[in-house]
Amino acid sequence: MALLTIALTNRPSIRIDDAHWPSIATTKLDARLYALQLGVRQHADGRIIVHASLKGKPGYAVADERRGAGTVLQPRADILVAVRQVAQDIAQDFDEKVSRELTRTCMISLNDKDTA
Repeated sequence: MALLTIALTNRPSIRIDDAHWPSIATTKLDARLYALQLGVRQHADGRIIVHASLKGKPGYAVADERRGAGTVLQPRADILVAVRQVAQDIAQDFDEKVSRELTRTCMISLNDKDTA
């Protein structure tokens, strides 16, 4: 059992068992000064977690800064809306193109899993 701590937006972080919340989509943007990651996990009961993290690299405003964003969705909720919001939350310090790229690549990853 691997426990993961996932940061949520405007809520306390949650801890989940990785085995019960498999990843259904993930994307990463690795830039010179920071790395962003956005993922979607789904529980067998249909609940979904959309989560993202930022890690600053040396030279970033605050090297080794880490922060997260995320939300928990009920079954049949609109995943695209949540992915867009979490991407905007985590990329708030960057150009809007960054959040759009995170959203785009995450949805491609999600669609790839649907057709696999």
